Amino acid sequence: MKKTWDKIILIGFRGAGKTTLGKLLAERLNLPFLDLDDEVQRRVGLSIKEMVERYGWSYFREREREVLEDLIEKKGCVLALGGGSVLHEDLMEKLRNRAFIIYLKISPATAIKRISKDSKSEQTRPSLSDLSLVEEVERVIKERAPLYEKYADIIIEADRGDIDTLFKEILKHLEDVPWR
Repeated sequence: MKKTWDKIILIGFRGAGKTTLGKLLAERLNLPFLDLDDEVQRRVGLSIKEMVERYGWSYFREREREVLEDLIEKKGCVLALGGGSVLHEDLMEKLRNRAFIIYLKISPATAIKRISKDSKSEQTRPSLSDLSLVEEVERVIKERAPLYEKYADIIIEADRGDIDTLFKEILKHLEDVPWR
């Protein structure tokens, strides 16, 4: 029996294009778009950077988990998850049964380039460690890649091509997706 989905989820490391492509998909499919990081910040009333500076990463991950649990029940939407959301493996297992999950895979070099170019990134996204940006990105991508791959229905090589090319590639994959 073929699996059916009630939402589309984009996963991947910071700078992979989850929000940009998610908004395009939502518009094309006439579905609401949600960004998990934005939703956590809206509910808490603080930026991720402020949450981490005041209360630590565990506080942010707990709030992220609460919001993600709520969003599991949401149907008919496109959802961009934060880069570390795959760490909530029990919730990802639940999502895997209900959502079409797209992994936007990027290399550490591309992530570093995009993060460095993004002026708001430093203001809103705190470092995960005391490592340099290069060391941190390389380490975290290496650690999370198996989880991204585990939960993905498809993997899009987001290093190559522009947003329009990636968008068309995703749409092609969605042609055969059975929806609830």
